[in-house]
Amino acid sequence: MVPRFAGTTVGGAERLVAELATHATPPGWRSEIATTCAVDHYTWENELAPGEEQVDGLLVRRFPVGPRDAARYEQLHASILDGKAGYLDELDWLANSVWSPELQRFLEGESEGCSARPSGARRWRRSGARSCPASTTSRTRGSRP
Repeated sequence: MVPRFAGTTVGGAERLVAELATHATPPGWRSEIATTCAVDHYTWENELAPGEEQVDGLLVRRFPVGPRDAARYEQLHASILDGKAGYLDELDWLANSVWSPELQRFLEGESEGCSARPSGARRWRRSGARSCPASTTSRTRGSRP
């Protein structure tokens, strides 16, 4: 999972996820990307269509960004950076940050019956008959060789 993922997206997390998913997936496994429909990390507008598409051989699942008050977020962000925000301000800031209810439901559904444990490669770890999330980087399914 990464907040944005598109051929035109430039960013450290996005680049790392793309590289891990395309070059660090073990033989016999496949990686999928879960992301939002946003391209611009300032506006977070839904610019891409929701649904599934293939990008560089990866299945990319896109989910719309939910409603948010960007002006309130920016106001609170400045206050947080200045160290003047209280706990309730921080909660309000988080509530107006980027969020995709559909992406959250998807991730919750995919993790049912799994025990998430971090792994060094930050991929999905095998748990019983299912592949389970080890972190929020990329989704890998399959069986280990």
